[in-house]
Amino acid sequence: MNRLLICVCLVLSVCHLAGCCRAGNNHLDIILEGPWILYQDNQFDSQGKKIPVLVAIAPLAATVTSLNPQDKLHHHSPQMSTGDGFYVAKDFMKANHIFCVTFDSRCARPGPAALTTDGYPGSHLLTLPLSGAAGSWDWVAASTNQLALILPMPDSYSNDGLWHMHFTSSADEIHSIGLHLHYSDGPQKVALLGCSQNPAPAVGTCDKSILDSNQSDASALENSGTLRLTMRAPDNTDACDWHVRTAWTEINKILGLDPNGAYAQIDPAQKVDANGTPTYDIKDCKYPPTDYDLKGMASILDAKKSNSQQAPPPAMLPPTFFMDFAQNIAMVTEKLKNGEESVDWNSLQKLQEQSATLNPAFPRISQLQLVADLSRSSAGFIDALSKKPSNDKQLPRLLKALKDRQKILADDDDTKNGGDCRAPLILVK
Repeated sequence: MNRLLICVCLVLSVCHLAGCCRAGNNHLDIILEGPWILYQDNQFDSQGKKIPVLVAIAPLAATVTSLNPQDKLHHHSPQMSTGDGFYVAKDFMKANHIFCVTFDSRCARPGPAALTTDGYPGSHLLTLPLSGAAGSWDWVAASTNQLALILPMPDSYSNDGLWHMHFTSSADEIHSIGLHLHYSDGPQKVALLGCSQNPAPAVGTCDKSILDSNQSDASALENSGTLRLTMRAPDNTDACDWHVRTAWTEINKILGLDPNGAYAQIDPAQKVDANGTPTYDIKDCKYPPTDYDLKGMASILDAKKSNSQQAPPPAMLPPTFFMDFAQNIAMVTEKLKNGEESVDWNSLQKLQEQSATLNPAFPRISQLQLVADLSRSSAGFIDALSKKPSNDKQLPRLLKALKDRQKILADDDDTKNGGDCRAPLILVK
């Protein structure tokens, strides 16, 4: 892989010097991992002109906002990251569910007419034809209650991992489980703009900025060379890959596939040997598993989590939690500001400052980690304050509420990389 990258870099350098490549000194790769549905929309409106864009749809019913380690069926919420970034959870999409991924504030920058591998090894994208004329899919209606991202058409693309799988038939197929979109002329920054659904998404109607309390673009990320759009796998291992099967059930609904058709069911290979030979049916994987209630899974796991006093990780908490947390700390610090002065008090003030500037709709993962760390550092101070007698009848209640929220933030579950999701990406035509 390193040799391949070196060769590609050398070829691009020579090509640039010769003037045969598109000008650009700020390349960008967008990596898609997880069960994204892809669609090439050649009729996207850009100031009266029709240009091609690539739409990526995440089946949100296959995700849960707070993923319990016992949950084998669901993916984590979609995540957008360049090293730092944010989750695009269900609770964050009440205003918009369609977003344009902008390059330096520009939505739908013009690009090639269609996806092309352009010299990379051949595509293994699973391509599913839909009924009706090619290129006529109403993805706006189909993506209702899902997350849809509008991306500029890349200069080229390549596979990011392949995996063997069966569908309703028993024939073995191999498909991409990740994708690299290559942009030779990348931006300085990428960000999101919310789009309307009615009127239809277009450059002119994708104009809703995601601003923080300082009116800065909360979704803006610096181009580090790679932007990851991931739906990470569950925090456990199971040869049946139940999360792939759950995602496929939701993909069937979104695409309106024939429930008795050739692609109604999916069966990922459970093992691939050193010769590349896949093996199926080592373990019985009848879906859904008999010990799970598919529809009630999230609520059941939440109940189990409550009973075991395990809290969801900070990155997956709803916006209301962060708004209440910031307000809670502000009220406590306001009441104590004239009577406290210590290192612990300074830490509490820093926690208040960071909580106040955190965007509850699109909180940065790094800031969430900082807030959680500051909260843990000040937990002993808050506990000591709650034990002191006070003439303020409201203060004990505020301190108790703060302690309860700090316990939630303190439980920041480790998560695993989702590169082994094994769910195919789907290109719709």
